[in-house]
Parts: sequence; structure tokens; C-alpha cells
Amino acid sequence: MHSKKIYLKTTSNTRDLGGIVNKDGLKIKEKKLYRSDELTYLAYDDAKTLYEDYNLRVIVDLRNHREMVQRKDVIILDQKYVENTLLLEGAIGISYDEETLKKKEELWRKANRIPQYAKLGMENFYREMVDEHGSKMLGRFLKEVLNNDDATLWHCAVGKDRCGVATAVLLKALDVDDKTIMTDYLYTNHCYSPGYVPKDTVRDWCDYAHRDYLEVVIEEIDKRFDSFDDFLINGCNFSVEERKKLKEKYLEKQV
Repeated sequence: MHSKKIYLKTTSNTRDLGGIVNKDGLKIKEKKLYRSDELTYLAYDDAKTLYEDYNLRVIVDLRNHREMVQRKDVIILDQKYVENTLLLEGAIGISYDEETLKKKEELWRKANRIPQYAKLGMENFYREMVDEHGSKMLGRFLKEVLNNDDATLWHCAVGKDRCGVATAVLLKALDVDDKTIMTDYLYTNHCYSPGYVPKDTVRDWCDYAHRDYLEVVIEEIDKRFDSFDDFLINGCNFSVEERKKLKEKYLEKQV
């Protein structure tokens, strides 16, 4: 089970989480929660479709500031636009000593040429999404979703990595099982390349979603926190009561 693709002319990976069923047999309401690639080249007709047919009122941009400025989202009418940078520009060097920074920079140089280093580089990229800053931004994202009474869309560049992690955290907060979360995460590959078969190349490790990456996020959360519940509370500053309200707002019984 995975989110359903919304077929638009000018995006490739816009999907509705509605219909996904959690561990208690409750399903996510349709036309409420959307994951997507960037809206930079969104045609007006597509923007109007999202606004009128899908009730989209809040757009959460997970990209960094440079991406937001260079490739602005298309916003229409009274939609709320939220800057929620999941990974800061230059975050690779923040709080690291000089020796550690050199090692990280060397890893990325190798990642451009050697498949195994491309994979290691991407895994580090995913770990940073749940560091102190990333966890805080994921909490802000969850609060935006909670406080919006209409539909919310969140995106990064291609809707794969930053969007994939944010979606996984949201689904887990809604008590969706890990297998379904992984299936939805990997569905991005089908949206871009139907019939996709993994290859051990630099391009493949960088451009496609891989099971290893989401597993690394889960491992990092376990390393930093006692449990996912603790991650929500102490990492994301998203309380037990807020999580309860989130589930009440977006889950319903199956007919």
C-alpha cells in the first residue's frame, strides 16, 4: 500500500496519502495530506487543480534557502507558504572539528566517482535530517500539518529524500506500520522510472530511493533517542497530546 499519484502535467511525484491504513485499521483521510516534488514549474492549470479540486491551502517547502530563491514555488490565491528548511546549507561543516570536516569533504569527493562512497555519502545525508536541527524542523512540519484545517502539501526538490523522511515521520506518527512506510518511500522510484531495477552506480545511489537510506534514519533515531515516541517528544518537540490530535484529525474508520 502506498500513496496515490496525483497526475499533473508539470510535476512528477505529487501524491495523496489518503487511503493508507494504519496498524489499528484506521485509514488516512483523502485530499488532506500531499507529498510532492518542487512546485517551481507548476503550470497555472495544475496549481488551480490543486487549489480547487484538492483544497490545497498550505505548502511546506523543505528545501534550503538558496533553492527557494533560485527556484520559487508557484503560489496562487490565499495559499500559505511555509519555509521549513530540513537541512541547512553548509550543514556538513556545522559543529564539526577541522579533521572531521576534512574527512566528510573527502567522502563527498569520492562519492562523485565511486558507487560505494555515493551510498555512504547519501546515508550521512539522511542521518543529518534527524540531527538537532532536522528534528526541530520535522517537529515544525508536524505542527503545520496539525494546525491546518484544509489540505497540506510538503516537498523538497524531487520529493525523494527530504520529503521522503518527513513523510515517513508523519506516517509513523499516525501509527502506520514500517513495511507500509517503506513501500510508500520506495514508490518514488516508480513515479520517475516505472519498472526501475536498482544498479550499483553513482547515479543510482544518488538519484533513487533505497531501502538502506530509510533504515539509516530509523537507526539514527534509535541511536539518539530511546524510542520513536521519545524522538517526537524530545527531538521534534511534538507532544503526546499533539500526536493524539493529529490522529484524530487525519484518521477515520474504513467504510
